[in-house]
Amino acid sequence: MAKILIPIFLISILSISTIACSPCENEVLEEIPSPNGTLRAIVFQRECGATVGSNRQVSLLPQAQRLSNAGGNVLILDSDHGRGSLDTEVTWTDNDHLLIRYDPRARVFDSNASVHGVEVTYDEHGSHGS
Repeated sequence: MAKILIPIFLISILSISTIACSPCENEVLEEIPSPNGTLRAIVFQRECGATVGSNRQVSLLPQAQRLSNAGGNVLILDSDHGRGSLDTEVTWTDNDHLLIRYDPRARVFDSNASVHGVEVTYDEHGSHGS
């Protein structure tokens, strides 16, 4: 009985660990601290293998918090198969307001108007990378 249970147990552990490991990886491109230094906007790209194209993502985090291996909590966009640019400009206008400029031809998957009490404004005409 023990000879049967041990292989089943090992296969179960390997299956769980494979599912728990994300095939994605974040590459930080820029970090922009808030004027008072308590928060930071992080611009990054998320690589998930051949099935996911180039993208830009923005997360807003407390200064001491590490960027997790997850998608952006502020903005997620891609170039819409090369139609738009991935150029993304992030600027703090004050401690409670973040301005993000990006190419209007980019395809937006997610955008949030407020994160961690910071109001986010989007300018689709700001950065064209032409």
